[in-house]
Amino acid sequence: MGLPELEPSKFKVPSILASGRDTRKQVYDGSRVDFRSRVGELTLELQVIESTRNAMNQRLKLISDEEPLMLDSTDGKETLAAGTDLFRYIDSNFQRWNCDVTEPPTKEAVVQVYEMVRDSTFQEMFGGFGTALDSLALTQAQIKQFAKRYREWLKKGGNGTFFLFKVGKEFLVAAIFFFSDGRLGVRARRLTLERILRAQKRHRLVVRS
Repeated sequence: MGLPELEPSKFKVPSILASGRDTRKQVYDGSRVDFRSRVGELTLELQVIESTRNAMNQRLKLISDEEPLMLDSTDGKETLAAGTDLFRYIDSNFQRWNCDVTEPPTKEAVVQVYEMVRDSTFQEMFGGFGTALDSLALTQAQIKQFAKRYREWLKKGGNGTFFLFKVGKEFLVAAIFFFSDGRLGVRARRLTLERILRAQKRHRLVVRS
């Protein structure tokens, strides 16, 4: 038995094919235009987010915006308490507060450096970004890597550079500082410490971007 005949009225050729024109270039060009447009939109969105984030935190000034600071992936095994290869002095609080524990591995991360411009507590500084603290915190392995790789971004003159990290459910602050001989020391403080830090010291903060 032969195949049934199709009625022309019931068989519609797609308009792209029916036109007889080669539309491949048009489709490609259209995709390229859409892609470039989307990249532009995302760039603008990121700029707005960063601008908003900076405006939220009036206690700090971003000082690393011209230079991307990248951290490599880590295995999470390095801790500050065991960082005798890098630090001349390590606060005993790291042991007292059970900070000498391994953490999950991390992927590459971009960080930013801020400098204090208003008297603030730790909670006011880190809480002023208007975002979850988990999104700002680094692991101890990442903090140690930053101190090794970006020494020039650490505050000198005996003043501290602060890093937020987490042990269990508690947020702590690691404060890295220089001794007069150029070697480093690191202290541990609770985020809830009620001490007001003076802006004239120009302490620095390093957070995930």
